[in-house]
Amino acid sequence: MNEKAVSVELGHALREWGVSGNHQEHVEFRRWIIKEAVSALRLKPDAKKSMESIKKSKFPKDIRSAYEHVLHNELTDKDFIYAYIDKCCDIDGPEEPFYRRPDKFNPSKVNYIRRKAHKHTKMEDIDPLTRFQFEICSTEVVLFQSWILKTEGQAAADGLFFEAAIACHALQHESCYNCKCRQTLRWNGGSGSAWQDLICTMCKSTFEVKTKANMMKVESNFDYYRSIPGGSFTEWCRLINNGERNQKKFLVMMPRTPALNRQLQKIHPVQIAEIDYVLPRIQPRTFNPNYSHVRLSTHVFLKKRAKWFDLPSPGEKIDRDDIAKEVFIKRFQKDCYDSLYNLYFGNSNEESKAPRTEYAGKSSEEKTAANSGGLRVEAEETVIEQFRALEVAPDDWEDLLSDSD
Repeated sequence: MNEKAVSVELGHALREWGVSGNHQEHVEFRRWIIKEAVSALRLKPDAKKSMESIKKSKFPKDIRSAYEHVLHNELTDKDFIYAYIDKCCDIDGPEEPFYRRPDKFNPSKVNYIRRKAHKHTKMEDIDPLTRFQFEICSTEVVLFQSWILKTEGQAAADGLFFEAAIACHALQHESCYNCKCRQTLRWNGGSGSAWQDLICTMCKSTFEVKTKANMMKVESNFDYYRSIPGGSFTEWCRLINNGERNQKKFLVMMPRTPALNRQLQKIHPVQIAEIDYVLPRIQPRTFNPNYSHVRLSTHVFLKKRAKWFDLPSPGEKIDRDDIAKEVFIKRFQKDCYDSLYNLYFGNSNEESKAPRTEYAGKSSEEKTAANSGGLRVEAEETVIEQFRALEVAPDDWEDLLSDSD
């Protein structure tokens, strides 16, 4: 990854998003994005955990406790993240209104074709500098939506559970894929550790864990797509500049739907590939004017995939919904849970006696006042509309946190 490759990729990506005008606002934005991304290539790591502390870290040995541990470590170092409302939210298809295509007669030239889904969208609605409306949304609202309401669907809600299951199994039963040493893997996920859900304390290899719906999705991501979406570009730059020259970075992927092995046992085949290189990727939050530095995700390019191990299916015995509710209440108190439950479901929760409180968009001091009855809830319809506009998937939380001011 070099400055030229980063600049060229962002030049194409900006035009795919419609930032292609010759007027001052678009020209200045393009210059700013590229300058910020090139500067990120030289970023040094923030203060990090020492390898000694990672070696001594403990991770639960049963899946239920492991899942609780992972939930307790999600979104722990920020009070809020930004949600957004998209003027083109009714469009079915990719968010980028254009796609690039090499010219048939001149391969060095690239054409930008308007997608059919955006064919009738007004140009002023396509412009990403005005297309998105960003709102502050509190951590508890984000987690309530994902854990309790499951606004991203059951599959997305299961992502953290399987991350916990992989860590719980690998730390006890598997050797490092790179150096083959046993008992050297440690869980290093949660807030503030992008790109390294697992780490080997011997060879220092890092492992980023992702899940897909089924094995067909896993295979297509590895074998057919030129690249797959990844996490924070800024945090990737910090990782590769950490002074560990021979450190290998791997991407681990497994299907959430189990398969049967030859013994007719339900298992999840865990696949792995070394990360070859990454390029910056633009997302809606790239256009958030509230940030002082650019927010970019990544396209991850991988080397050849291989099988690492089979994860025995955790089965249906663990009540994940119950665990998620318990952890939420431990972290944010029952009054907060009841208030948000009432906000979405009215008074159908018989055990809830707490007044309805608006938590999104408040500072820590304001939220404290809200808990003590010092704030009145805004119009319920407006609040719920704002919450439903939230666009956050579990795979992106770590990315969003590491990029927050």
